[in-house]
Amino acid sequence: MTKRRVAIIVFGVVISLGAAFAILSSMGVLDFSDDGNGDIVTGLNTAVIERRDLRTFRDLDGILEYGDSARVSASGTGVLTHIAAEGSSLTRGSVVFRLSKSASELQIALAEAAVANAEVGVEDAQETLNTAIAEPDEQDVADAQFQINLASPILDNSRRDLTLVQNAWDDTLSTAQEDYDTALEGYQNIFQKWLGIVLGDDEVNLDPDALLDSWGADLDTLFDPKLRFQDIGKLTLAEGPPLDDTDTPWSEPTIYNWLNFYPGTLAPTCEGGTAPSQGACIGKEMQNSWDSYQMTQDDMGTLQTQAANAVASAERAITQAEESYSQAQDAMNALYENMGALELESLDKQLAVADATLQQARDDLMELTVESSAGVLMFGDVPAWREFRDGMTPGEDIKQLELNLIALGFGSPESLQVDQDFDTETAAAVRRLQADLGIAVTGRISFGDIIFLPGISTVATLPSSPSLGANVNSGTALVSLTPVERTDTQVGQDGTISTTTESLQIVQTSIDVADHDLISVGSVVEIELPDESVVSGIVREIGAIAIIPQGAQAPFLEVAVAFDGNASFPQWTGASVIVSITKELAENVLAVPVTSLLALLGGGYALEIVQPGSNILVRVEAGIYADGWVEVTGAALEPGREVVLP
Repeated sequence: MTKRRVAIIVFGVVISLGAAFAILSSMGVLDFSDDGNGDIVTGLNTAVIERRDLRTFRDLDGILEYGDSARVSASGTGVLTHIAAEGSSLTRGSVVFRLSKSASELQIALAEAAVANAEVGVEDAQETLNTAIAEPDEQDVADAQFQINLASPILDNSRRDLTLVQNAWDDTLSTAQEDYDTALEGYQNIFQKWLGIVLGDDEVNLDPDALLDSWGADLDTLFDPKLRFQDIGKLTLAEGPPLDDTDTPWSEPTIYNWLNFYPGTLAPTCEGGTAPSQGACIGKEMQNSWDSYQMTQDDMGTLQTQAANAVASAERAITQAEESYSQAQDAMNALYENMGALELESLDKQLAVADATLQQARDDLMELTVESSAGVLMFGDVPAWREFRDGMTPGEDIKQLELNLIALGFGSPESLQVDQDFDTETAAAVRRLQADLGIAVTGRISFGDIIFLPGISTVATLPSSPSLGANVNSGTALVSLTPVERTDTQVGQDGTISTTTESLQIVQTSIDVADHDLISVGSVVEIELPDESVVSGIVREIGAIAIIPQGAQAPFLEVAVAFDGNASFPQWTGASVIVSITKELAENVLAVPVTSLLALLGGGYALEIVQPGSNILVRVEAGIYADGWVEVTGAALEPGREVVLP
């Protein structure tokens, strides 16, 4: 049950008692009449109407604590030679841990080989650049001219050979085309000759048997010797040539003339494929014409393929000769052309990359031969999440690093520009830091060797913290750091360095959801410390989601309270404190104790005003109540008048 609910119940009880008092008075049970001596007999307590501010109060239990801790892990593999002591307070530049690295002979040999390869790369890049800007050598010019002289006649001969090949094959293909046309014409004529049929474009590619089948024609029937002087269509005697039947594709008059007027023996098909002497074999002539046509067609296709291959071969020879000549000419031109600005810039960049690669290889070798690395605390809100080195992408973490390097004295505002770029000045400041720490001087910082936290931090060991001398692997948890304050570092335009600090100590408390309207972010509260002293605080954060505990407890919101004026009490971290909340509900109003209100039978409230002769009841309007007092308005109410407390 909340305090507000208790107050409501008390208020209801008081009003009920007041109502009972009024009823008893009206019944004469309680008498306030004159006893004959002019005195009022009340036998009751009284209070005075006051003008006051109405406030409500709540006391919340809280715990002094700091924010989240940060776990520090080993940045590499090695022997742990130093770790910050538990409970110690680390400031900017403090060494959190040191690792001694012992590299194997194989690792050192590989690193030395990488250095040697990088040195060769630098030499090659430098030689390429020197060649680009040097004057052409006479021997190089002579060699280039020799290649031009060699390639030029080869190109001319290739072009002439193409012309000869094209002419020769044009003649061959022309002759083959004539033979093909003659054979095609002969095949067409053979059917017109014997059957009077003119072949269509699609029919010329069908053999005789296929054509005859498509027409429904049988040579043995059409050219049967028994049909001499017969009507071919009706097989009756005819007095003259028959008329052409439009229902058949062949010409009846043509066949009639062959049957009746050909002087020799006319055979539709021949036994064994042999034509009779002094005669003709119609089927054989058709087949022979087809075979001749097909042969010329095949020959034409073969010759066309051969001609295309010959021409393509000659054209390839020209292409190769042109490429050789062009390359020879380009080589000569390159000797006399000055390299453009973009090309020289590209070569300069290639040399710069080779130099950077060499420096990287030397740094890697140094890290293997120098025995220690260190993790250093620096101030900043952006966690370290990557390696710091030349060429890295810009970021806020670089600006944070540069501020710390200046604050620690490894750079100056004049030489080291505080921005988001890791440049040569940043690398130089890092090398000065590394030299001061006695670690490998590389100008770059491996991930994990810088720990960014808001400010001064205290050290706490972990259950799994290794002991000094232990071999640790990269990522092994070493200690936990808890920031106790936030330090803001600024570099002025005149180069001066200034810092401001803010305590990170807070009181963690909670408030019932029913009372959440008593405070807001920014509300001023009082904090009673373990020594019973009281300091001021400010509400920094109120949880947005209510927490519903198990059991009968009411839902509550988590509240974080900071000390006002940057006060800090690290000696009482973890101790219980009391947070007092005061909220002003009404200011400079007429108020009476809640217990003085009387409930009227017709509804509403009244006060029993004490006055000479007899007390009177005055109807009032009740307003805001707080801390046992209630705001009242009504006639004849003024500060100082007494009211009866039933």
